[in-house]
Amino acid sequence: MNTLAFKAAPSRRDLLSLIKPGIVLANLVSVIGGFGLAARGQVTWSLLDATLWGAALILSAGCVFNNLIDRDIDSFMQRTRQRPLTQGRITPTQALAWGTLLLGSGAWVLGHYTNLLTLAVSLTGFFVYVGLYSLYFKRHSWLGVWVGSIAGAIPPLMGYTAVTHHLGPGAWFLFLIFCLWQIPHAHAIALLHLEDYRRAGLRLLPITHGEEVVRQRMPYYIGAFLLATLLPFFQGLTGPAYLLVMLTVGGGLAGNHLENPSSSPPEILGPGPFSLLDSGPHGNPSISAEVFHSVTGLMEVSPFGKYLPWSGSRAAQGPQNRTVGSSTSMKLRIMMARIEKRKWPRAQ
Repeated sequence: MNTLAFKAAPSRRDLLSLIKPGIVLANLVSVIGGFGLAARGQVTWSLLDATLWGAALILSAGCVFNNLIDRDIDSFMQRTRQRPLTQGRITPTQALAWGTLLLGSGAWVLGHYTNLLTLAVSLTGFFVYVGLYSLYFKRHSWLGVWVGSIAGAIPPLMGYTAVTHHLGPGAWFLFLIFCLWQIPHAHAIALLHLEDYRRAGLRLLPITHGEEVVRQRMPYYIGAFLLATLLPFFQGLTGPAYLLVMLTVGGGLAGNHLENPSSSPPEILGPGPFSLLDSGPHGNPSISAEVFHSVTGLMEVSPFGKYLPWSGSRAAQGPQNRTVGSSTSMKLRIMMARIEKRKWPRAQ
């Protein structure tokens, strides 16, 4: 072992890459979604700010620990072999200290500025992602995708509970939607990077059961996800604009699959930015980015725009809130535009 590595301070670039900024930012969008659904237009901006900071820190910690745990298998995969831990630019001790600092800071922010339930929810997600998914299920069972989906569905719950201090029906609908989304999303990634995962010795469904099994199950996974997205409307938590967007997007996905039943799942789904799983680029330009633009654009001009925490239509709340809301909306739109403009490699 190179003892000099312990003496050399890691670069800021390498430390930043350990937290997987793209994944963290994308999950913060879902935190805002959960917060907005719970707030229903009555947004306390200081609380939203604290929730986002705390969530960002704990999500970052989870990514650092995931990098630390996966440093051995990352060397086998083309898209991960250049990571700092794999290349030795950051030592495991340094990564452990960095991740612990982020976790402690995030826990303090959420515990001090939100509530204990939000802290407990976030730490549960961290435990599932790091303790269950990364340490065991990812390597030993094809059920790892289902375990990982639980962790990926935690961020909107953090936003929701920060407002409500309890887990109501809206929180569980969000949890179900995000869980079901990540099953086809993760399987699509597995099919795209199958040889990488095979070399790393991971136990994924297309490896243990075959690619054809995944392709046969994919329509059922997608169908379950699309049905789950309708639940908030039928429970009176969202309005007609939401239903219209979900039906349009769902019809587009279903129609695409019916017209091209032999298409690769990544071509059907496109890259989704909401997964805590270590995704990487895949498929065609982002359907999820298109959904984001459609939802925010349509909702902001509809009578239901007041339920969006970033809506600029709430003139009655004063110029300061309008400025913050517009700024938040602009930052999210810029982020999603950058995701859309990436050159996604097509599945072979």
